Amino acid sequence: MFRDDKDTICALSTSSGRGAIAVVRISGNKSLATVAKFCSFLNDTQVKSHQVYYGFFKDDKNKKNIDEVLVTYFEKGRSFTTEQVVEISCHGGSQSSYQILNLLVSAGLRMADPGEFTYRAFLNGRIDLVQAEGILSLIESQNKTMANLSLRQIEGNGSYLLKNIEKQLIEVLAQLEANIDFSFEELEVSSAEELLVQTKNIYKEIQILLDSYNKACLFKEGLFVALAGKPNVGKSSLFNTFLEKNRAIVTPEAGTTRDFLEEAINLEGLPVTFIDTAGLRESKDLIEQEGIKKAKTKIENAHFIFCIFDVSKDFLKKDVDDLLNSLNVADFNRCVFIANKIDLNTHFSLENFYSSIEKSFSSFVDKPPAKNKCFLISAKQNKSLDSLRNFLKDFIKSQHQAESAVILQARHFDLLTKAEKNINKAVDMLKEKKDLEFIAFELQEALLKVYNILGKEFDDQILDKVFKEFCLGK
Repeated sequence: MFRDDKDTICALSTSSGRGAIAVVRISGNKSLATVAKFCSFLNDTQVKSHQVYYGFFKDDKNKKNIDEVLVTYFEKGRSFTTEQVVEISCHGGSQSSYQILNLLVSAGLRMADPGEFTYRAFLNGRIDLVQAEGILSLIESQNKTMANLSLRQIEGNGSYLLKNIEKQLIEVLAQLEANIDFSFEELEVSSAEELLVQTKNIYKEIQILLDSYNKACLFKEGLFVALAGKPNVGKSSLFNTFLEKNRAIVTPEAGTTRDFLEEAINLEGLPVTFIDTAGLRESKDLIEQEGIKKAKTKIENAHFIFCIFDVSKDFLKKDVDDLLNSLNVADFNRCVFIANKIDLNTHFSLENFYSSIEKSFSSFVDKPPAKNKCFLISAKQNKSLDSLRNFLKDFIKSQHQAESAVILQARHFDLLTKAEKNINKAVDMLKEKKDLEFIAFELQEALLKVYNILGKEFDDQILDKVFKEFCLGK
């Protein structure tokens, strides 16, 4: 865990190395007094909070200027950490900031541990644990949507909804406890029906939060599309066409791709990673077998599976059967069916293609895929690929409702999943009119998990895990 929180700490808050400016952050009771030892211009004026002062940072001992700086002061109670904070903006590069930090440490300050400034903000009540994790999420955001979601978490959107669940749980528990206390007098403060309705409402609200996490994961990690099919159906050609460069080797020889290749493009502000996989077939070649094994793992974990068929010659229901058997996936809704090489078979129609897929699906699942998941293309001639791109774009746009998501961290998801189970047990016991003490126990367990998310109940191990993810100076 972090060292003495009474220390005045300092660290570089910007990236090290070349850059226009560097910012050194100091937090603690000795911040201003220590900086003033090296910035004499601060002694010539009454320093006010949230104002910037210009001058030179000096090493008086060696009688030399270190750098031309701007100093910003934040008084206690009006800073990120709620402590007295000073930020020194100097020129970029490693030398100026390094010398400034060395002099500050020589004057009695301590180098901050990673995440220690944010930890102090949490410890001093400036933010809760959910907001602290939102800061880390914003720093790590790879796209605009994820940045917006993280900012809402920092603003307290997620905390507000979690605190509302906390409030409702406390209210139901209070009514339960009252019913328990007055049970000997045969008085009922709240009926079992009223308690059941309230508990069901809490359960629904938690489910909404859990669903929001699944949607947010898409924007956090991006969309993954696996290209699947027999050897030589045009997977690598389609892969190259999407990337608009020759990333994969394309030859007339079947089985050219033996290992998977993956690369991302940007669609609608979201990274979309295409995965070119080894052709699915029976093989005695050990290297090819390993490639097929890896291909199946990638296919299993992809958001979409582009099932590609060569329709340059005869196309039969058996072709679809063989591929569906090879995929061995539980959810065929992820499958998109693509007839490739239509430039070599101009008479082939979407109706023929869909008819074969429909017949094949009757052997696997009750419901065939929607017709809008079937496409005729020529990867080699870049024909009709816009329809495939638009399919992905439309899916991404439909997911932008995830911008209302408030659960972004796996830690929150895991704890809420456990809380959901506790509340579900409580609902079942209320229906069965079980002892109130058992119902109260499940709701107390759920409440404890909400407290763990917000940081109202925690242990050092949890805080260590959260704050050690931060960079130095944050």
